[in-house]
Amino acid sequence: MSLVRPVFLCDSLFSPVHYPDVVLSANEEGTGTEAEMFSTLRREDHWSPTSFNADSWLRASHTQPRAINMIHLWVHNLLGKTYRFQVSSDGFTTIETVVDLVIPSNPGTGHVDDALGVVTEDLMWIKRVPTRYAYDFRHLVPAMGANQKPELAGIAGPSYSPNQYDYPYSPSMTEFIVEEQRSDRGVLGRSNPLNLRRGAIRMKMRSDFDYELARFHLDHRWGEGAPMLIVHNEAQAERAVMATRVGGSMLGFETDVGWPDGGEGRSQGELTFIEHDKADL
Repeated sequence: MSLVRPVFLCDSLFSPVHYPDVVLSANEEGTGTEAEMFSTLRREDHWSPTSFNADSWLRASHTQPRAINMIHLWVHNLLGKTYRFQVSSDGFTTIETVVDLVIPSNPGTGHVDDALGVVTEDLMWIKRVPTRYAYDFRHLVPAMGANQKPELAGIAGPSYSPNQYDYPYSPSMTEFIVEEQRSDRGVLGRSNPLNLRRGAIRMKMRSDFDYELARFHLDHRWGEGAPMLIVHNEAQAERAVMATRVGGSMLGFETDVGWPDGGEGRSQGELTFIEHDKADL
């Protein structure tokens, strides 16, 4: 078993694609910043209210209890601001506040379970919490100050952390993407360069239950093209990356024949990823 433990987050309770019956609502929705924009995971999209310096909330209501243990703000303007995440099973007549904190103002090293969460190197914010089951889930941002209102996009839902996975896991490997052309005088011209993180992760499942979890989160959710948060090491969450599948890549799980019993009941699979919609910092 490896000494580090990864965390994957793709399943989004605020996504009408993942949960067609979910009802999304907010206290206010600006044109082009409606509630469903929280979960599109396109860099230019986010939810935002219309009023400045006012308490604001974004809510997802489900028809049955759902699990959540991780919140990830991919695009946000809450550095140094108060943020709360709440759950309820009666339309917020009764409220449990799961997260109530001031998001750190700067990136820093940390564990996904840290009290204030972790602001990553590219300014995402991540926090894992003990699992809750509820019908209703809500982001709440108290008044931020004059001429300020929240802008939020990300993933909130159940994360998956495999019990065993193999090296190499490539948290820092990058691909330099650029179009180049050299003139007849030897001058090299090129387009704006893009440096994207990419890599591969191989996992092994010890049981059918582990396999079903991996199949749901990775083969089904991420495998269908949804971006996913990858925390290669839960104790170094600052190095997390938003990742998408590489075009043409194969993804699936097979019997691990390396086990002494010939792999009966044990599976393995590999994820090949590339960074999704890198932040322009």
